[in-house]
Amino acid sequence: MAYGIEVRTADGKELVSLLTPMFVLDYITSSSGTRTYQVPSGKSLMLMKGTTQYGGSDQGAAKTSINGNTLTWSEADIQKNIVVYAG
Repeated sequence: MAYGIEVRTADGKELVSLLTPMFVLDYITSSSGTRTYQVPSGKSLMLMKGTTQYGGSDQGAAKTSINGNTLTWSEADIQKNIVVYAG
């Protein structure tokens, strides 16, 4: 006998199959720079930014720009970090 759980959304969709794996490529705390990444086929370069503000505001976060597989950033630090991933 097999045991396990299912996680479903409020409308009955099976949640695990809705999630897409992501591949963390970098964790940036340096103040500014530019880096180019090799992104797995079928994925896009994406990022999450730490912020000194609360409530989901982008104010107080590092300034970033993505052009293809190249990320340029400024005003980053340990609190305003950048997590770069392919998703």
